[in-house]
Amino acid sequence: MQISAVLDVALGLAFTFFLLALIASGIQEVIAGVFSWRGTYLAKAIDVLISNDPKAQFAWCGLGDLLRAHFTHGPGASAAEQFAKMNLQSPALLRLTQQINSHPLLRNIPDALPSYVPASNFSMAVLEVLHDGSSLPVFSQVENTIAALPDGDLKTTLAAFIRDAAGDIDKFRGHLEQWFDTAMDRASGIYKRLSQYVLLVLGILLAVVLNVDAFHLAGTLWHVPAARAAVVADAAGATMHTTMYDALKDFQNEPLPLGWDHVPLSHFLSHVTWAHLTWSQFAGAWAIPGWIVTALAISLGAPFWFDLLQNLSNLRAAGPKPHSNGTQGTSGTSP
Repeated sequence: MQISAVLDVALGLAFTFFLLALIASGIQEVIAGVFSWRGTYLAKAIDVLISNDPKAQFAWCGLGDLLRAHFTHGPGASAAEQFAKMNLQSPALLRLTQQINSHPLLRNIPDALPSYVPASNFSMAVLEVLHDGSSLPVFSQVENTIAALPDGDLKTTLAAFIRDAAGDIDKFRGHLEQWFDTAMDRASGIYKRLSQYVLLVLGILLAVVLNVDAFHLAGTLWHVPAARAAVVADAAGATMHTTMYDALKDFQNEPLPLGWDHVPLSHFLSHVTWAHLTWSQFAGAWAIPGWIVTALAISLGAPFWFDLLQNLSNLRAAGPKPHSNGTQGTSGTSP
């Protein structure tokens, strides 16, 4: 009985955190869509990739820079000023970077920020820009254009690809695609870290606004069998296709100590004023550790809690193994 109750409490907690993580993820997607974060990160990664400056870095200079896609050198003069100054020193580099950045294969609409660019599109755009329009073979045109670039990281990288390709334009294209994929993997890692930070902040907000104290929640699940059974039953229908709105509805319907004075959120927002909130209603300092645990749980993301839900459900459903003659065993092991 104790083991079953422990599993049910764990299921209830996992399901609650799963719903909260879905809500937080939905809010995060709205924010990311408004500020075009995916496109911003992609554009910034391409800017750094094709830069010729050893100081180029995938970094942000302040909160405003976080929301814009452009080349960044680091603290000091604005990124746009630094980038313009560097490019004006070399017309060849200025033409190259401008044509790559504005190529239709990378920007379907001039002012758009696509959230994904295939490596093949990048390599084709770079190759086309590297053509000098002469009657020489394509590989020779590319080689001459690279040789005309000023010394720097971009020229060093492309020259290394040229030497290794040894006249094979397809091999050179393959180097470009691998170079792009590697850079995008790094950019994706940086974006995922940002997403986790945002989820943590949203988790703190949700934990406080909805008053979700992980310790109080666990205590209720342990001491109130009816609430535990209801949450476990709801957890059985959890899917990763659940939307943020479905999660909000399920969250409000759970028979758990969620919200302020256990009042539905809609009623709370429409009937309770700040003048009525006392320190006791604010749950007191003892709720803060519970909020922190809830926020950390939300930051793990909905996929984590969904996988844990599935594992706990399978563990809870597992029973003693049957005997070879088809009868049910009692010890849980085969004879």
